[in-house]
This record gives sequence, C-alpha cells and structure tokens, in this order.
Amino acid sequence: RYVERTEAQARLLRVIGNLLINESDDSLHQTVGPFLEQIEPAETPDPETAEPSAKGAIEFAEAEQLTLAAALDHENPASLVSNLDHIERAAGKVKELLSIDTWRRLRGLKHLAVRKDGQNRSVFDDTLADLIDGALDNLASFVGNLTDNMTRTHGWRFLQVGRRLERGLSTAQLFTSVFSDPAHVGPTQISALLEWADSSITYRRRYLNALLPERALDLLCFDESNPRSLAFQAASLRELLAALPHVDPVNRHPIDTCALRLYSRLGLSNSTTLLNHAAESGTGDPAAFFEAAREDLASLSVTLEQTYFAHTALAREKQPETLIA
Repeated sequence: RYVERTEAQARLLRVIGNLLINESDDSLHQTVGPFLEQIEPAETPDPETAEPSAKGAIEFAEAEQLTLAAALDHENPASLVSNLDHIERAAGKVKELLSIDTWRRLRGLKHLAVRKDGQNRSVFDDTLADLIDGALDNLASFVGNLTDNMTRTHGWRFLQVGRRLERGLSTAQLFTSVFSDPAHVGPTQISALLEWADSSITYRRRYLNALLPERALDLLCFDESNPRSLAFQAASLRELLAALPHVDPVNRHPIDTCALRLYSRLGLSNSTTLLNHAAESGTGDPAAFFEAAREDLASLSVTLEQTYFAHTALAREKQPETLIA
C-alpha cells in the first residue's frame, strides 16, 4: 500500500509542478486547486489563529511551497520522502521474504530521498523533477520484480489487494475534487488527470485530441480494461478476494459485500448519465458518486484489517469465530 500510495503521490506532484510552471496566476485556482486539495500539509492550521483566505485565491508562492513541502519535507509524515522511508521500514520487517534485487530497489529509494535533502527548492529547478522521476523508476522496478518473481500465494494476493485499494482510493479522492464542479472541468484539467493516471496515450489513440470530461470518465472510471480505472480496481479486488480463506460458498462475508457494493456502483453507472444528471440537477452528483466509491473502498479496507490483521479481543468480537485466523 505504501508503494502504490507513493507512486500516486509522485505522479500528483509532477502534475502540480507542471501546472504551476505553465499556468497563469489567474487560472491557478481552477486548474491547480483540485490537485492541491490532495496534498496533506505538514501541520494542521489552528482554526482560531488561521487567517481566512479569499475563496479561489491561490498564490503561486503558496502553492509552490506547499508542493515542495509535500515532496521534500522529512518532518511531514505524509510527504514523498517520508513515504519512501515508510516503504523501507515496512519492507524491513519482512526482509527475509524479499529477493536481493528487490531489496536493492528499496535501498535505492532511500538513498534517493537522502540525496535530495537540503537542495535548492523551486519548481523551476531539477530537484523536484529528479526526485519524482527517480522514485517512479525505482517503484516500477520494485513492482516488476514482485510481478515476475513472487509465487502466487496468499501473500502475493494481499500485496495485490493493497495496491488495488490504494489506487482506487487515490483515484476516487482526486475525482471527488476535480468533479466537484463538473461545469468548469476543462481541457487543462482533463489533460492533467490523464497524465496523472498515465493514460494519455490510450486516450488519444481512442478519442484523438478532443479532451472531454465524459470520455475521460469512460477511460479512467468505467473501463475495466484500463489498469488505472476505478472499474479495473473493483473487478480485480473481487477476483483476488474470492481466493482468500474467508470465502464461504453459503454465506457472503462482509469483505465480499463491500467489494460487491463497489463493483455494482460502478457497473450500474456510466459517464454520460453521471454528467448529464449533474448538469440537469446542479447538485454535483459526480463528486457524491466518487465520494461514495471512496467510502466503499475505505469500508473494505477496514473489514479486511479486522478479519486478517487485527488480533485484539475487540477485533475478534466483531468477526465470526470461524473466520478468525
């Protein structure tokens, strides 16, 4: 989950950096705002002392500092460099289960984060771009090693479940922000979404150069053949979960209920219906749809944790006795 979370964050920071460099100050709020909402600040501002800012007022300097801190600040536990540390720490607990090549990739991530500490900080220099590119390269190598070399046991299935949960959560959260006002989703935001999801080439091969919201949703939300789409995550989760020990041919487990709810939500909707209903009602239905999908994924995560990873008395009380490992 840390690996997938870090990849999504690296891609997000690259998109934000490119938008900051290429967009004018007047358009920053509309284009960069939804993406900046995904960044967790190092400190939560005190509501009693924080100064209220004008709606839609995003200053370049403020956005730049927020972006750089989200990438390079070791004091921020949610920053990119901190997540790289989290990956190494989590992997270190099962080091004996990782191959030498896989461990080398993880060590490379750690060294990459250390090398970037204390360097000049600006979206116009190479520090941010080098960190992001290096992180994505090493993460791709790590995932490739796992995909090619790991035996298909329950351990591998849980790794895949974690990846699908995190990818689905990050997609649902970002789409909730971007489509909070569907009428103002323009080509720049669509292009940024496609870049974040590494789906630009697929989109242009399928739809040529017309950047339209409904087509982007078709590809990034409802297309089960696209490994980056929400529908793909939902379908993969159902397939992976069906092979885990909790499965009962008679009684559906809460894990499978959560997975089915997400899969059905996506299967019973489409981009045209979603956007047309929002345009007619003006209630922002796409944002509510993606927030509901995020809640489905969060519920699935909690239920998996309670079933397989929580060993307290309270957790055991919440689960059927026969399903506790």
